[in-house]
Amino acid sequence: MVTMWTTPLEWRMCIAISSIISQTPVAIIMLLQTVGIGPDTVGKDGSRDSTTCPHNDRQTLRHLSMTRPLLGNSISPNRRRALFETTKRVLASAINDGIACATLESCNSTSLLLCLRSPGGAIASDEDAWIMCGMRADAYTETDGGRVLGFVRADDLLEPVLSRNLNGEVSEELDPGVICRVICRWRSRQDEEHAVETLVKEVRNSANNQEKWLDMASTLPILHLKSSLCDWEQSVVSGHPTHPLHRACLAQSPLDPIMPDDIPYLLEPELSFLCVPKSDMKVFGPFQSLLDPLLASLGIPKPDDTINEIVIPCFSRQLPAITPLFPKARILRAVQNRCRAQLSMRTVSMMPDAGGSPLHLKLSLNCQITSRLRTISPYAAA
Repeated sequence: MVTMWTTPLEWRMCIAISSIISQTPVAIIMLLQTVGIGPDTVGKDGSRDSTTCPHNDRQTLRHLSMTRPLLGNSISPNRRRALFETTKRVLASAINDGIACATLESCNSTSLLLCLRSPGGAIASDEDAWIMCGMRADAYTETDGGRVLGFVRADDLLEPVLSRNLNGEVSEELDPGVICRVICRWRSRQDEEHAVETLVKEVRNSANNQEKWLDMASTLPILHLKSSLCDWEQSVVSGHPTHPLHRACLAQSPLDPIMPDDIPYLLEPELSFLCVPKSDMKVFGPFQSLLDPLLASLGIPKPDDTINEIVIPCFSRQLPAITPLFPKARILRAVQNRCRAQLSMRTVSMMPDAGGSPLHLKLSLNCQITSRLRTISPYAAA
């Protein structure tokens, strides 16, 4: 393995929330009635219960009932699902990381009601604000008097997701950035605006990319025991099962931005082969002898000076980050449709027509995928 370039990793705690609705107005009315927002058929006395999210607002209920069909039809099914795939991960993470306080109560025979609030009155006026959603009735998590103490699984959460603001208005929110800001406000130490906007950008990026993955899902092959490693890996359409940024992919300068429509090209990336002076690098192990058969099968020419120069593969997309640091490097050849990316995006497996090479190449990619930059540090190469 060889390292040519590195970028310091940033460790950040990412708090992000998005929400989605794909239910009918009837489902919303039932959920609102459960928490005391809609018409109350059981005659509650109006007293406040710390394990529920009560507020009697018939006007809000009427507004939701009238507007929900229009809003629900304004986005595609894949868009709705993409938003909720992100939503359920960030809601679960907010609870599991102690950023939100959650309570749980029975809703009906098929679901429970999960309500999230500020963890400890960080802002007094936030006491009456909440976010809530459904939870599978057969889900298990530890509770004490309705308060959630144990681990919450993202896949146990159900639509719709409703939010009550400081003015007492209850609504369903599709924009992940809006609810991200709500959760950030609940923290005891308030984030700087720049940090919040970074989180908003990341969670929206994750949801947008998830939508593209769902669009591509119909084109994926049917899997069987003889399917390739990459077929199995690329079938994980929803990405990381618990990380809020499960499908985030953010290119860092000087790389070109990566849009959702670029994802297919990341999965079958173009590779460039550079000729670099050995004096500019430090090589570990039998790097050149391992790579030679692949270079021969791809028709990559040998360097003019094999004693003092070495051939290094890289992503063509990574070149803007390489050439300023290695001005003496020159491109020998670029190849397309010869490899497929694994889930990390920076590791590629060669296709059978590339000489049947058994090598898997791990290459630096200066992009934040989930919460890390996918570069290779010198100590990892060593």
